[in-house]
Amino acid sequence: MNRVPRILATVFAWLAAVAVSAAAEFAIDVRECGAVGDGQTLCTAAIQKAVDQCAGRGGGTVRLPAGRWLTGTVYLASDVTIELDKDGTLLGSQKHDDYAQPRAAVNSDDRQPPFRYAAILAGSDLRNVTIRGGGTIDGQGAAFRDKTKLRPKNIYLQRCKNVTVEGLRLRNAGCWMQHYRQCDGVTIRGIDVFNHVSFNNDGLNIDSCSNVLIENCRVDSDDDAIVLKSLSADPCRNAVIRHCTVSSHCNGIKLGTESQGGFQDIEITGCVVHSPKKSEKIYGCQRGLAAIALEIVDGGTLSNVAVSDIRIEGVTVPIFLRLGNRARSYAPDGAKPGVGTFRDVVLRDIVAENTGEVGCSITGLAGHPIRDVLLENIKLGFDGGQPKELASRTVPERAEAYPESVMFGTLPAYGFYCRHVEGLTFRNVELHTRQPDLRHAMVFENVKGLTVDSLNAAVAEGGVPALRMTDVDGAEIRDGQPVECDTRTIPLRSTGCQPVAIYSPEPATYTNPIIDGTLADPAVILHDGVYYLYATGEVAGDNGYRVYTSTDLIRWKRGPVVFRPGQRHIWAPDVWRDPDTGRFYLYYTADKTVGVAEAAGPEGPFAITRKLVDQAIDAHLFRDDDGRLYLYYVTLPGFRITVQPMASPTEPAGDARVILQPESEWETRNGRVTEGPWIIKHDGRYYLLYSGSGADTPDYAVGYATSRSPLGPFVRADHNPILHRGDGVFGPGHGGAIQDAQGAWWYVYHQKNSDRRAWDRFICIDRLHFDDRGILTGRATRAEPQPAPATGDAEGGKTAL
Repeated sequence: MNRVPRILATVFAWLAAVAVSAAAEFAIDVRECGAVGDGQTLCTAAIQKAVDQCAGRGGGTVRLPAGRWLTGTVYLASDVTIELDKDGTLLGSQKHDDYAQPRAAVNSDDRQPPFRYAAILAGSDLRNVTIRGGGTIDGQGAAFRDKTKLRPKNIYLQRCKNVTVEGLRLRNAGCWMQHYRQCDGVTIRGIDVFNHVSFNNDGLNIDSCSNVLIENCRVDSDDDAIVLKSLSADPCRNAVIRHCTVSSHCNGIKLGTESQGGFQDIEITGCVVHSPKKSEKIYGCQRGLAAIALEIVDGGTLSNVAVSDIRIEGVTVPIFLRLGNRARSYAPDGAKPGVGTFRDVVLRDIVAENTGEVGCSITGLAGHPIRDVLLENIKLGFDGGQPKELASRTVPERAEAYPESVMFGTLPAYGFYCRHVEGLTFRNVELHTRQPDLRHAMVFENVKGLTVDSLNAAVAEGGVPALRMTDVDGAEIRDGQPVECDTRTIPLRSTGCQPVAIYSPEPATYTNPIIDGTLADPAVILHDGVYYLYATGEVAGDNGYRVYTSTDLIRWKRGPVVFRPGQRHIWAPDVWRDPDTGRFYLYYTADKTVGVAEAAGPEGPFAITRKLVDQAIDAHLFRDDDGRLYLYYVTLPGFRITVQPMASPTEPAGDARVILQPESEWETRNGRVTEGPWIIKHDGRYYLLYSGSGADTPDYAVGYATSRSPLGPFVRADHNPILHRGDGVFGPGHGGAIQDAQGAWWYVYHQKNSDRRAWDRFICIDRLHFDDRGILTGRATRAEPQPAPATGDAEGGKTAL
């Protein structure tokens, strides 16, 4: 989801402004073309004439004033705005024949099939399409309940570029309320949807679109409320859904069911989901099925999806994640797709109350697990009240079934049932029930790489243990709540599992490497008691970054991909949190260009904001005590460390200046290199940590220089380098500094595996020391035990089960 959170709004606001300015050059009232707003006279031809006149003038605005304007299908045009007065209603005809003769789009691509679709407002292969105003589009869809016949939508747009729909009330469609298919650049803002009169009454459907913003909308529908689909091989990509209130008798916010192309780089944030209060169900159930449903069942890839700041009330199931194999093909005579991919999902800051007794589920398939899912700061309240017998119930696989949150029946866990998952983390999760429930709080079956950190789960008297594990390979249970009052241990039942460890907080010692594998250039930040580490090399070689998390700087948990911009040669990350806004900024190198990306949380997904510097690498942002910002990076050619004052996290201010370049013997031993800058401020002095020599050689090393100003001049330390080869250590360098709970400084960096010239590297950590004169020293270690960083709890160790 590596594209567009905050910048998306700016881009589409600009696009809307362009469309408005074009439309403002010519405007026509539909009455001038013969329309009569009495709700009885069919106005299709008159409205179409107004649209065509605007199109003939190169664009403009079609105005529908106060009144009731009865119409069949109206075909939109490029650079034309439909503007509906707040007292105006565009009323869909109740006759099938008024939708029966769609026409080919003027700008239709010869390679595409003819455009034919029944809708009140329709268009294909257009640009700069705007539908706005405070009025209503009412489809009178109760006339179209026969599923064997045509059922018109209120809005249908396909293969259009730069679409804006805002401010409208949308009511009573014949099936889906609105359908945007294979469009690029869609903004839907401030609309109010109520759709409860016919079958398949979805509220808002985004299908195989890219660069989408849905914000400040109210959607109340019988079928799914806000739903992303991919009925083609094109994925839904770069979509943001934010600050919306939704309700549905089916699913509130859903990715799926149709998933041929999949869903990539999606952010859902700041939304409220509740059960419908003013309607009786046609589909689903009265209180609604799932609040958040993420599904891949027809092939496709779901990746980089972040769901955050969600409030849920009254639905049956708060969270439903499913990788299945319905394997429906959407192409004529198309072959069945293979099993899809479901990975890299973050669900954070979710609160739900008054939800049903079924339980949440996260389920893949045998041999096709869901991968790398994090749930953090989750507080869920369930009805509960279920008997102990359900805890031992066998849950069917149902690989080919239609995915729905109630598809497995009432689960063995009132909280979460998880099966066929690799890389699953629950952190700071609270589960409670309105009535005592004798089932498990969580059940894990065929799960590899499980972490449960700070769980607070209700355990009923006479019930089964809070956690059940079956065929779990590698589990870490940390900081469980005192459910038995005299112990930190969560009641646990496990069978057929590889080592399971109950951790008390911290280890007393550690040995390097702390993260094995081909990783380099680490940067670490601390946020809300958790350390987050980003490094080069995890994503398809060097195509992006994955995050690792830890509470002690030693034991690291592999997390989701946070940045994958779609190009190769992405390295040297640095992440900084703005204390004023709470936003997170990722400074990255993309093929010798420094850029900045932005996200709502430390686990992303990060979306590119802008390019900052060409012919530059290794950016690091430093905020001084006075709040001023400075970006340090390396200018090419010459590997010169440079500082750029910043007006904001994304905007330079003034001129950049070179503060260090390769001169010392150790910096030029295998190529003239000074790189990987990192700033520490200690006792009023600025310490510039940097690396020198060839990064692929065993002589790569770390030194520092000091200054009384963040802008320099910087003076090298006489005892450089402070981290270097020796005692089985090769090529230490390029890292970041972080303080532990007692304020001691540590350097997180990479070493080479051997003394060969190569790019084989892993992540290490070692202590940095300041003496009373301000002299900084350190030593790179490998494989020898070292005292661990301090944390908030002095006791350490773990107990293996």
